[in-house]
Amino acid sequence: MTVGGYRVPKDTPVQLPPYPMHLSSANFVQPHKFWPERWAQQMPAFPQDKGVLLCLGHSIVQVESLST
Repeated sequence: MTVGGYRVPKDTPVQLPPYPMHLSSANFVQPHKFWPERWAQQMPAFPQDKGVLLCLGHSIVQVESLST
């Protein structure tokens, strides 16, 4: 597989950095604007948001984002 012009061998672990993805205008409208309501909308699924990989702070973040 080739990613960004680099050959990635089979079975190589690849991580998706959330910080640059969240600041990309290709993924979000006005990514630098403080807009907590955007997280209440349907988002792309990341491994940390389901099952045994659920982030420990996930529910806290949801409550905080809706109460601000």
